[in-house]
Amino acid sequence: MITLKYLVFSCLLCFVVVFCNAQKKPENGPYEAFYKSGALKTKGQYKNKKQIGTWKDFYESGVLKRLYSYKDGKADFVSKHFFKSGNLKSENIRIEGEKHYREYYESGSLFYDRCDAIGYANDYYENGNLKIERPIVEEELSGVCKHFDETGVKVWEVLYRDSYKDGAYKHFYKSGQLKVEGNHVLGVRVGLEKRYSEDGKLLLEGKYAEDKLHGKWNLYDKEGNVIEKLKFSKGELVSKSSTSVEVVTVPHGLVFQSPIHPKCKKILGHKKQKKCLSMAVREHVEKKFNITLAKKYGITGKLRIKVIFKIDAQGEVVGVRAKAPLKVLKDEAIRVIKLLPKMASGRLRGKTEAVPYALPIIFVVP
Repeated sequence: MITLKYLVFSCLLCFVVVFCNAQKKPENGPYEAFYKSGALKTKGQYKNKKQIGTWKDFYESGVLKRLYSYKDGKADFVSKHFFKSGNLKSENIRIEGEKHYREYYESGSLFYDRCDAIGYANDYYENGNLKIERPIVEEELSGVCKHFDETGVKVWEVLYRDSYKDGAYKHFYKSGQLKVEGNHVLGVRVGLEKRYSEDGKLLLEGKYAEDKLHGKWNLYDKEGNVIEKLKFSKGELVSKSSTSVEVVTVPHGLVFQSPIHPKCKKILGHKKQKKCLSMAVREHVEKKFNITLAKKYGITGKLRIKVIFKIDAQGEVVGVRAKAPLKVLKDEAIRVIKLLPKMASGRLRGKTEAVPYALPIIFVVP
């Protein structure tokens, strides 16, 4: 009986290796790959069939795109990416022994700085002022996430646990006076919310249920008297009134959110969601992949199929490609991955984003 021995599903956020047949890889010596135009694309060195030393990727224009290195076939953490203009775009660096990942505006100003060991991941405005301050605990956004305006004034505090909103949120006027306060429980806005005037007087209060206005809301005058009572049901105003109450949008604090498989909708926490997605894809491949094909075509031993694809901004699986020892296995891998269901799309800083993935499938045919 043929069984899947090993299956890994890994998200490569920064760089996905593209299958390249531009030139046969040497056992030893220099390696170069080229664009169809003839322009140099990649340059590096091999030793004993393993990548070593400094490697460079180039834009078709000839401008350096990426600088990275290997030691005995293993990639070093330190690397740099560049804009087409030649200016630094991002880098992995070590500062006093700690790993930092940084991104830059094309002007050269720091845009993003993350260090898990120290416990922070911060965004910056182009003028250098702090934009978002994120506390990181075991690779998760946990603690009070703070948002600032371009002048450096704090405008929001939002409590997170394991990368989901859980606890108090507070919105402030430029003066520092509290403007809005409320609460999240397990990622959902629930319970009492209060809104204040700039001089600190209560203006409006009411409750949320599952992120929607629900139940009684009271509108107050400057003396603290109730001047109007409103009633909502699941976000809809059911009492007669000309007064409009808008839902206050609490800002998004996560840098990246993985695509969410339909089986993982109720899973909270970034790491747990990624693990759930990995398991869901593994189960899908094990169920759908016809592993008898290899034996049918006379292939035995340990087989490895490499698959790359994207989950696009609409949550659809696109751009599926595969590399396998036999075309029939390559076609089967592509067929199976294309059968994956539509997912909630990945997000980068709150905006939908296409996410590249790499999937090695390994099985043994006796």
